[in-house]
Parts: sequence; C-alpha cells; structure tokens
Amino acid sequence: MAKLTSIQLEKLMGPRPESFIKVPFRLGEEEVILKVKSYLTIQEISDIVDGTVEGCFSEQGYAPEYRNLVFAWKVIDVMTDLPLPVTKDKQIDFLILYEWSVRMDLISGIMGADETLYSTIKNLQSYIDEKLEYRKQLSLRSSKSEELSERIFLLFGKAAETIDQITAKIRELDPQELEALIRQAAISMK
Repeated sequence: MAKLTSIQLEKLMGPRPESFIKVPFRLGEEEVILKVKSYLTIQEISDIVDGTVEGCFSEQGYAPEYRNLVFAWKVIDVMTDLPLPVTKDKQIDFLILYEWSVRMDLISGIMGADETLYSTIKNLQSYIDEKLEYRKQLSLRSSKSEELSERIFLLFGKAAETIDQITAKIRELDPQELEALIRQAAISMK
C-alpha cells in the first residue's frame, strides 16, 4: 500500500473552513447572538494563552485575580464578533469588560453552547494552567538562584575580610617571628 503524498493529503483535506457557532446571550430583556469561532489556528491559541498568562503578571508578580478577566478579553477578541469596549482614549475598558463577563456569564455561555466550543475553552484553560505553572517554576528557580548568589557573595565578602585581617596580623609581626611561624607550619605539614 503506497503512502499518501502531501499534495494528495492537502487535496483530501481541502482548506479548513472558518466556521462559527451562533451563541445566544440574554442581557436583560434583549437577546444577543454572538458568532464564536469553532476552530482556532495555533497562532490564535498562542495569542489567547500567552496574552492571558502575561496579563496575570505585573511588577508585583503573579496576580491571579486578573486571570478570568484577561481570559474573557482574549476570548472575545480572538473568538467572537463582539467588539471590545474601549475608553475615550481608545484603551480597552476593563470595567465594562468585567461587567460583560460577569453579567453575561460569557465563558460558561460559550462552553455550554456546543461540545466543540466546550472542549476548545477547556483546552485553552488547560494550556494556561500549564504555562502559569511553568512561569511559577521559572520564577521560583530564579529566586533560589538569586538567593544562592547572595549567599556566595556574602561568603566571598567574609573570606576577603578574613584574608585582610590575616594580612594585617602578618604585617604586625616582626620578621623573625614570621619566619619562626613559617618553619613551625612547615614542620606540622610533614
């Protein structure tokens, strides 16, 4: 049996259609229909995962309270036709985004609409968990490395101080006493 060539496989597969699933949401009395992508490219997956993980870190370190908000932002941005709320100066309005996310129960609503969307969101959350754990481990290693470096520098400092003290004591000795100490040390090494 002959193997398929890549050209034959491409013909069989054909281009992957960009398909959307319509997901209804209720906002008060109104129903809103979101179109949600049912297939993500590897670049889109990376955008959601990396964006969510990066959004959980600030100068102070890991901020888990931002995870769900940033995840909702990246899902809306990459997977839906819902425009992101922006402020007057064209920045994302995270207060409104948070309200949408909570009031619409956005992520749960998308997950509950279709099995494909459910598994896509679960996979994204799993990738985010893995990447966050990886980042935490790197951070832990880095802090242990810094701690070890600090200890080594402290020991070097103490060693240099001790050498300076010994050198000062040697300079205080009379040359005959120094020669006697050197002979005594040489005898005890034999």
